[in-house]
Amino acid sequence: VRNFATHDNRLPPGSLAQINGPFSPTSGPVTVQVGGREATVISREFTEVVIQIPVELTPGPTTVVVTSNGVRLDPHSITLEAYAPGLYVSQEYSSVGVFYRSPSSIRWPSLVECAHPAFPTSPPFGSVNEVLTVFATGLGATSPPVPSGVAAPATPPASLVVTPAVTVAGRAAEVLRAVLAPGLVGVYQVDFRLPSGIGDSFHPVVLTIA
Repeated sequence: VRNFATHDNRLPPGSLAQINGPFSPTSGPVTVQVGGREATVISREFTEVVIQIPVELTPGPTTVVVTSNGVRLDPHSITLEAYAPGLYVSQEYSSVGVFYRSPSSIRWPSLVECAHPAFPTSPPFGSVNEVLTVFATGLGATSPPVPSGVAAPATPPASLVVTPAVTVAGRAAEVLRAVLAPGLVGVYQVDFRLPSGIGDSFHPVVLTIA
């Protein structure tokens, strides 16, 4: 069981998790329980199932139980964390780590790992004071809360209770909005303004929350 964005084992409530197993299209229905609660299955391809860790759970040790084609598999132990920030990227811009200008470039659920998020500051990817968007996981509770398996609303937006900090090349960026991405399940959207004083190059984007 791995975090769908970071591909490590840091899993907060509400985040998307990837489970690998015998889940071919011909293997029959697959259901997943986490901490005794039914988890929403987001997607299923070949030997991979993507679920949302139930929002209603609390940090701490728990178990994941998968039932495939009526067969209950052995429980898998995990530990849920309060925060586990990580960035998603699109397959189209897998080396970029930022959805620039228009978030419409996201192709749900085609999200892949971004181990070292970075993006070029020269056009067309971003220029000083331009507003950029990242999609993330593991950023904690929102107000209002959004139940498990429910797409985030656009109005009113589900804003983060704790606003994350964003730096680009070590320089603080102004965070304009931090919400659950409207229309998506378990994905956060953070809009920020590209800071001045950085050159035309690839620079790391770092998102932190505590």
